[in-house]
Amino acid sequence: MHTREPRWFLFLLHAAEPHTLLGDVRDCPGCRNQMYIVGVNTTGKTPVDTYSGASITADPHGVIISRAHDAEQLLFSDIDPGEVERTRNAFPVAHDFRDSLYHTLIG
Repeated sequence: MHTREPRWFLFLLHAAEPHTLLGDVRDCPGCRNQMYIVGVNTTGKTPVDTYSGASITADPHGVIISRAHDAEQLLFSDIDPGEVERTRNAFPVAHDFRDSLYHTLIG
């Protein structure tokens, strides 16, 4: 996912990962696009596997600002759309996107 849409400031990722969710958020789509990411993971045992929980919220720099444990938990995080704008202004990676290259690669 690559977007230059200035109104987007949060990326929601829901998953059922049997291991810790988003161990390295620097590779996540939300952080590459300088927005918050909320990674929501399931927890507990099913007939298929055991799920780890560990849902996270990361800021536009990839810093984890809140992390859930391995049990059910309600997680609250402060999201500041202004921080997204400040981050994008300080390090304007969107100027490097070349849409024409994506069309060439995808065919």
